[in-house]
Amino acid sequence: YALPRGIDLGPGKLDLGAKLRLRYEWFNNYNLKTYGTNVDDQVLGDKLWLDAGYRVGDNFLAFLRIQDAHFWLSDFDKNGFVTASLPVCSYEDPFDVREAYFDLRKIGGSPVGVKAGRQTVMYADQRIWAPGDWSNSGKFTWDGAKLMWQSPVADVDGIYGRRVMADPDEFNMDYYDFTAWGLYATIKQLPFDMDVFYVLKNDSHKKTAGETGTNSLALNAVGSRVNWKPVTGAEVGGTLVYEFGDWGNDDINAWGGVVSA
Repeated sequence: YALPRGIDLGPGKLDLGAKLRLRYEWFNNYNLKTYGTNVDDQVLGDKLWLDAGYRVGDNFLAFLRIQDAHFWLSDFDKNGFVTASLPVCSYEDPFDVREAYFDLRKIGGSPVGVKAGRQTVMYADQRIWAPGDWSNSGKFTWDGAKLMWQSPVADVDGIYGRRVMADPDEFNMDYYDFTAWGLYATIKQLPFDMDVFYVLKNDSHKKTAGETGTNSLALNAVGSRVNWKPVTGAEVGGTLVYEFGDWGNDDINAWGGVVSA
């Protein structure tokens, strides 16, 4: 729902917004946590977003999104998800900050910009970075920063973030053990869309359990995405990723891909 937008306030303009999502799901031989249970389950979830964005010119935005998410009817409550080591629930997150960041572009007339604070990160078809908004409380929120470079040839983002835990009982101030680093580039002036990327998921706490032992995590992923519309009404594309690094005491060596038409 679009609340008043373009409200004159000081040197900039204030935009207000709200969004309410209600979703009912029914599960056969399945529940919110697993499948093959020989029981059924159901859930009614609601998610309310309250937004405020303050714009100054074309290159500065300060944005705040408050989220209030709940669920009912299921055989589980929020305590069925929370553990001592992982106090999270993907269905419940009462009155919390989903996003709070500032976005500044073309700093000093340069092609450089920065986006810093609590934010979601998403690109293209959301296979590599995504906000996970299909989840009732949102799966992926990051406290971090993006350093952005824009040119006629390519847009390149450097990303650093810590993934926020969606705690159903307290304000979301804790993080998962790992940090994420990334480079994501969108190549321009080609007859098709092309992105190239590198992502590092790193945890030096030596708490990652592999197949042969527990140690550090250093998951590197490098790949590319293309999308092409050869004629009107037809579209083909794909994503290819190679993963390498360390998972506990084990080495990572894996390929992943998707082709679509």
